[in-house]
Amino acid sequence: MNQLNIFQALPVSLPYSEVGLLDENYEEKLNKPEKLSFSLKTPANNANGSPVIRRSLRGSPLQHFPPKSTLAYSRTSDLSKSSLISPPNTDSPIIILHDLFRSQKEWQSFAADLAVLVRRRVLAVDLRNHGTSPAETSLCGLGELLADITALFKELKLNPANTTLMGHGIGGWCAMIFALLHPYKLRNIIVVEANPTDNNYLRYEVLKLEDALVRVQTPARGRSLTESKLKTSDTLKESAVITSLRAYTIENIVVSDVVGKPERWNQKKNEIVASLKSLTKFPTFLKSYCFDKPALFVASAASKTIKTEDESNILTLFPQATFLRYEKVTKNPHVELFDDFLDIVRDFLLNDNL
Repeated sequence: MNQLNIFQALPVSLPYSEVGLLDENYEEKLNKPEKLSFSLKTPANNANGSPVIRRSLRGSPLQHFPPKSTLAYSRTSDLSKSSLISPPNTDSPIIILHDLFRSQKEWQSFAADLAVLVRRRVLAVDLRNHGTSPAETSLCGLGELLADITALFKELKLNPANTTLMGHGIGGWCAMIFALLHPYKLRNIIVVEANPTDNNYLRYEVLKLEDALVRVQTPARGRSLTESKLKTSDTLKESAVITSLRAYTIENIVVSDVVGKPERWNQKKNEIVASLKSLTKFPTFLKSYCFDKPALFVASAASKTIKTEDESNILTLFPQATFLRYEKVTKNPHVELFDDFLDIVRDFLLNDNL
């Protein structure tokens, strides 16, 4: 049996429950995903009806679409009406997943330019509980993230022969795990500052958060959400919980149905901590899996995330992996090294030309 058929024959529920789902009923979760919403925003047009190019002649405008599935996303528009550039290949999308505590917004300029340079449609996605995907549940572990991404692929009816999945940080983890579980659904992947090993830095921060939440009292009955959030924030700040983790926790734990309700408050605390813990340990069972298709790993030359000695382990899971390092010390090349990083991604995609 070839590799493709082996992966297709795997029972989805087994790897999914091991990935980090807090309950094991995968199929019910997948068939009834979180219904997240986001606003409709149509790009402006020029007098001749062609879309306005946002950043430069090469920047493709982005459109936001009404909710249909689990996640909010922005998509580069069809440029067929523009006299400046030829239309993109809409059958070969590039999906971008942001890092933890971030959003698709910081990827929109990159997505717009990349779409024109490689002539493909690009979608920047907000992960569950991030950005324009509302925080309707505090369950946000690896399992939930994988369920949402799987549902999004199903909704968009993506062509598995032509789809690129790109992820940054935790988004890179999701991209790697999705590729290992479903290699037949992708053409290639791009991983930015992420490594298929345990995330010890985040694990340390989650332990601090867990300890701090023990001292946070249930918001008193009658107290406003704003006041409750400020009080919770002060307690977490005293415990030196990093700003991004503190903001994420407050947004997802201090909601109307926990005020004056200790049992709901404790449930929320447990869900958040358990979900975050699942984002610190790369699933060990995936060590026997393989994504034998093109994969690009991008990191700083001084990266603590992808070290030179990690490359041999990565090649075990991704035999066709290539590694590209930039000199500047930053974990956000799409922001601080915009043009250089854009060229790196463009060259990889054009070399694996559709």
